[in-house]
Amino acid sequence: YWVLNNMVTVDGTKMGKSLGNFVTIKDALTRHSAMTIRFFVLSSHYRSNTDFSDDALEAAGRGLERLMSTVGEVRERLAGEDPDEEPDAEIVQMVEEHKERFLAAMDDDINTPQALAALFDLSRAVNGLLNTGQFLTGGTLASIDAAYRTLGGEILGVIPDELPQQEQASGLDDELIQILIDLRAQARDKKDWATADTIRDRLAEAGVVLEDRPEGTTWRVER
Repeated sequence: YWVLNNMVTVDGTKMGKSLGNFVTIKDALTRHSAMTIRFFVLSSHYRSNTDFSDDALEAAGRGLERLMSTVGEVRERLAGEDPDEEPDAEIVQMVEEHKERFLAAMDDDINTPQALAALFDLSRAVNGLLNTGQFLTGGTLASIDAAYRTLGGEILGVIPDELPQQEQASGLDDELIQILIDLRAQARDKKDWATADTIRDRLAEAGVVLEDRPEGTTWRVER
């Protein structure tokens, strides 16, 4: 389907060459990923004006990163499980309910903002399951992943089949980051909160965000 979007504005003013406030896709791609730009466009209904700014694109990038982080963890866990295992019926039902909301939004004049909202609500529910340390069978994880692949991948095109490799953070390699995480864990065990917080904060300055989960601390690079 070809959908013609409404006007693109910059700070509420129509973008145009005569005003000198236009930005080409080529220029935008030097500052933002193609997937971020796609996500940004989908965040507004195609009949509405889209107000362009670097701040708006950076916010879209952060939103997409949160979504991809959840997808990445689901796929990482699924890699170590049997996808043919019996899925949890309640979780499958929860996934189906979010899928129905997503499809209803898309059937309502291609309402991509509401479809994305349904996808993020699904991710919040999935994060809740992941954060509690609840055991999820391979079949359950496969069901969740299939929803992401269909809704975020085949339909919206913002979740690729193969996720990009995690970026290096300011020259730090995986092994060094893990050493710092282990040192932070030791400090927390000793109730040395000052040292633990310092390690977390310094890693954050280098672009590494820590997430403490029941099964241990994970990390991701924040662009």
